[in-house]
Amino acid sequence: MKNTHQLPPIAYLLLTIALFWSGKQLWQYITHPHQTNLTDRRSLGERLLIKEIDSSDKRQGIKSFANGDYDTAIQYFQASLKENRNDVEAQIYYQNAIAIQKASDPKKTVKIVVIVPVGSNVNVAQEMLRGVSQMQIEVNKSGGINGILLTIEIFNDDNKPEISASIAKQIIQDSQILAAIGSNTSDASLAAAPIYQRAGLVMITPTSMTRDLSGIGSFILRTAPTSQSLTSKLAQQIYTVDRHHKLAICFDSKASDSVSFKEDLIAEFARLGGEIASFTCDVGAADFSPNGAIDKAKSNGADSLFVASHIDRLPLALQLAAANHGSLPLYSSPTLNTFQTLQAGSAVSGLTLVTPWQNPLKPQSGSFADRSQRLWGGQVSWRTAMSYDAGMAIVTGLRQSNGTRLGLQQALHHPQFSAEGASDLVKFLPTGDRVFQPKIAQVRQVNGRWVFAPPQPPPTN
Repeated sequence: MKNTHQLPPIAYLLLTIALFWSGKQLWQYITHPHQTNLTDRRSLGERLLIKEIDSSDKRQGIKSFANGDYDTAIQYFQASLKENRNDVEAQIYYQNAIAIQKASDPKKTVKIVVIVPVGSNVNVAQEMLRGVSQMQIEVNKSGGINGILLTIEIFNDDNKPEISASIAKQIIQDSQILAAIGSNTSDASLAAAPIYQRAGLVMITPTSMTRDLSGIGSFILRTAPTSQSLTSKLAQQIYTVDRHHKLAICFDSKASDSVSFKEDLIAEFARLGGEIASFTCDVGAADFSPNGAIDKAKSNGADSLFVASHIDRLPLALQLAAANHGSLPLYSSPTLNTFQTLQAGSAVSGLTLVTPWQNPLKPQSGSFADRSQRLWGGQVSWRTAMSYDAGMAIVTGLRQSNGTRLGLQQALHHPQFSAEGASDLVKFLPTGDRVFQPKIAQVRQVNGRWVFAPPQPPPTN
C-alpha cells in the first residue's frame, strides 16, 4: 500500500536543515550560554534596559527610536524626563536621538559604549550612567568632538565576567565604537581587558581597583585609584589619625578587588607598626556568621574592624555592621560608599572609608558636584564622578588625536596628557593607573540625614 504521508524530497531537505540549525543553536547555547542573548543587553535607545524605571512616554520614545523616527523619539523622551528627570537611561536615549537627528545618520556620530551591571545592581549601574550622561550632555552642548556629536551605547553585563568577556568580543567588531567605559567590578574588567587589549580598543574602567589590572596593556586604563593608593590612605587614617593598632579584617574571597584590598591593607598597616587580628573572616563563605565574626574579633583583642564585600553582596557587609552594635570602630573600602549603606542608618554610624571622590556637603557654584546636583536633583556618588572622568579622558584624547582607536590610545599615554575631571585632573601612568589622591569619608548624620562627610577628628586624651 502506498504511504500517503511520505514527504516530498524538498521537505526532507528543509527538515534536515532545520534540525541541523536547531542543533547548532543548542550547541551554541550549551558551550557559550552568554553569547546568545547579547542583543537584549545593549541599547542606543531602541530597547528598555532599566525596567525599574518605566513610563508610557519612555516606551513610546524607545519604539520611535527603534523605527528611526528620531523627531518623535525626542518628543517622547523629553516628556518622560519632565516626569522623572532622574531617569538616566531616558536622558542618554534623548541625547542620542538629538545627536543622530542633527547628524542625519547614526554612523555620522562618535560612539563610545558604557558597560554597567543593570541586571545585578541597578543602583550602581545608574550611578555610573549618570557620570557618562552628564559628560555627554556637556560635550555635545559645547559642539561635540571636533564638531561631531557623541552617542553613548549602554551594555548590561550583570557584573558577570563571562558576560563581560562576551560583550567585549561583540564591541570590538563594531568599527564605529572608539572606546569602552567599564566594567564595574574588577572581576568583570579583568575578564574583558585582554580582549580589548588584543583588539586595540581603549577600555577605561571607572570603578575597578584590583592591582591585577595594572600593566595588562597600553589600551587598558582606569580613573579609580589602585588598591595600593587607597589602602595607604586608609591605613594612615586607622593607625596614625584614629590611633587603632590592632585591626580585624573581614573580606570577600570571591571578589578579586576585595582580596587585593585586604592584602594591600595588611601590608600597609604592618608597615606602620600595626597588628592584624589572627582569625579568618570571609563574608563570601557559605558559613559566614556576622555575630560570630564580631565575637572572634573581640576575643582576638581587635580595637577596630575593616569590612568589605563584593558590591552585589553588600547586604552581608551591612549585616556585619549591624551585628557590631557600635562596639568596634568600622572601616571599609569604596565599595561600601553607596546609598544602600546610608539606608542602614545608625548601624553604620561612624563608618570610615577611603573613597576616590567625596561629594561636598556644600558644592561650589559651577563645580561638577553643583552641576550634577542641578541635573539629577540630588547628590551623586564617587562612581558617577569617576565615570564622568573616564568619559572626559576619552573625549579629550579624541579631540587631541586623529579620532581613531589607535590615535586615542596614543593621546591618553602622551606624557603631557590631562583632562578636566570632576575635581582633579585626569592623568595616567604608563601602567594605565591614574595619578590620584584618595579621600577619607565618614557616615554621619547632618541636618537629620545620613551622609558621607569629612571625618570628625578623634577625641583627644
